[in-house]
Amino acid sequence: VGNLIATIRDAVSGAVIEAKVHVVSAGGQDISPSNSISKVGPGEPFFYCPGQFSVNVPRGSTDIVVERGTEYRPLRKVVSMPAKETLEVELLLERWVDLPSRHWYPGNTHIHYNETEGRPDERLRLDPQVHDLSVTAISILQRGQIPYASNSYPVGFMTDFSTDHRQVICGEETRHNAHHG
Repeated sequence: VGNLIATIRDAVSGAVIEAKVHVVSAGGQDISPSNSISKVGPGEPFFYCPGQFSVNVPRGSTDIVVERGTEYRPLRKVVSMPAKETLEVELLLERWVDLPSRHWYPGNTHIHYNETEGRPDERLRLDPQVHDLSVTAISILQRGQIPYASNSYPVGFMTDFSTDHRQVICGEETRHNAHHG
């Protein structure tokens, strides 16, 4: 088993950037770092990457797919993993459009977090960066059935998760649970 160490960078600035990543071994196995936050729900699996990751991968052809928001071209890179050595790769994402320079700001006004979230705070810190969103609105469905949402995520502006360039707010999709006591 070899060790794949990857760094994701903006192709122009060289800055390390967050992205979502899908790594598939030569045998077709999805591989992610043991401490990573994985996507919850159906569809292609991926993990949230803060800009660098390290995974152990068996020898052979390894497929890496990296995506970041709508302004960057997805990157697919196939590498040949050595049997027991370390392979370091740079994954350069090309930005095809700079929407903020045109006064357009990407956002998602309908992101769900549910009861299967293992590390919701960490995901919420990475989500806006990975998807390159200026505005993120969390829609909590049936708030009373999700203890972390009820206790940690009040309705309104989320100062703990917002930055100068990324605004995060929390709302609720329905104010009443489906079943009343």
